[in-house]
Amino acid sequence: MHFKAEALFTSFACRMKLVWIAVGISFCCLYSSHSFSQGNAEKIYQQVKDNLPYNIQKADELSRRYLRLGVQSRSEEIKAKYDYLQGLINYYRSRYYISTEYYLKATHSGYAKTDLSLMEACYNNMGINYELQNLFPQSLKSYQK
Repeated sequence: MHFKAEALFTSFACRMKLVWIAVGISFCCLYSSHSFSQGNAEKIYQQVKDNLPYNIQKADELSRRYLRLGVQSRSEEIKAKYDYLQGLINYYRSRYYISTEYYLKATHSGYAKTDLSLMEACYNNMGINYELQNLFPQSLKSYQK
């Protein structure tokens, strides 16, 4: 009887080791996948900016791909930067009101509160949009933020 209990314990210990190995492998795969998607997202973000203002359609397509990566990885950063990119895209399409709405959405994200350069870019671009719409008081407020 003592031998069986020892064999069961050894079998249980081996199974637990296998479980921990599987968990470790899963974590490594998940982490490397996240790192890959982050690196890929940064490349796409830069490609969107590189395509503006000359190829707005291509920039828009890339920005939507960028958003899909953000949704898949549940990244607040990507979602906020997508709104910023959509603000740029709509600016170049002379849709200043829509552009401003995207910038506002980006500034209200949790991520923008931690990234001052994104926040500054959004407010500066909103100021330009307001100025182009002859909304000078709003423009001045945006520049002052």
